[in-house]
Amino acid sequence: MDKAMAHYNKFEVLLDQNKNKEAMDELLAIIAIDFPAGSQGTDGVMLQVEAHIYLGEMYIEQADAAAAAKDKSTLLDKAVKTLRAGIGQAPDVDERTYDSTSWATHIN
Repeated sequence: MDKAMAHYNKFEVLLDQNKNKEAMDELLAIIAIDFPAGSQGTDGVMLQVEAHIYLGEMYIEQADAAAAAKDKSTLLDKAVKTLRAGIGQAPDVDERTYDSTSWATHIN
């Protein structure tokens, strides 16, 4: 959990500095953490779910700003995959599960 929290704190700082690429790298680092089996619903895993949501939203924002249709499509595909992965980690009843599902449905 400490490692995930350190990446999350760095993500927030980088986002405030408008360093979106670096901020996204921190989200990817959170997602890449391998929590042990049985960690479903723990703070670390829920932080990963939030990382999926933020990263998915950032891909959507990039798609909105992309000039080429191919870039838009690629970024929206990344957003859908990221949000669906977050849904797969989220517990059945949680506000973040709803957030992930609504975003994934919105862009599909």
